[in-house]
Amino acid sequence: MDTIALPVVDSLTQEKQKESNPPKKLIGFAAHPENINRTGLNRKEWTFKKLLTDALETEREIKNKFGVVTGRKQVNQMVVDALLAKAVNERDVRAIETVLDRIDGKVMQKVDHTTDGEKIEMPILYIPEEKK
Repeated sequence: MDTIALPVVDSLTQEKQKESNPPKKLIGFAAHPENINRTGLNRKEWTFKKLLTDALETEREIKNKFGVVTGRKQVNQMVVDALLAKAVNERDVRAIETVLDRIDGKVMQKVDHTTDGEKIEMPILYIPEEKK
């Protein structure tokens, strides 16, 4: 049988190896596994759409010019009232277009799919016959 000579490692050699190869510092999720979100993405919790929707659905107090509360109104209704007032009182064309777009929808735009008024001809496809 062949014998294999194993290198002799003394405690002094082991200490030198530990000094030259210090343990690696853990970073990221390895160091702090408690930061891993195991429930998945929190949808609609912090989105702009959610925050804006919540803000528009809140109610605010309506005060007259003397500061007396005269009623309550939802913020989205106040936005609509302000837009209509701007469209009517200031005759703002852009505000009028915005109101009409919300009521009737945008005007359908026509797209010309021809070449200078001529129709596009469909290409003729050549399919070779299979050899028998």
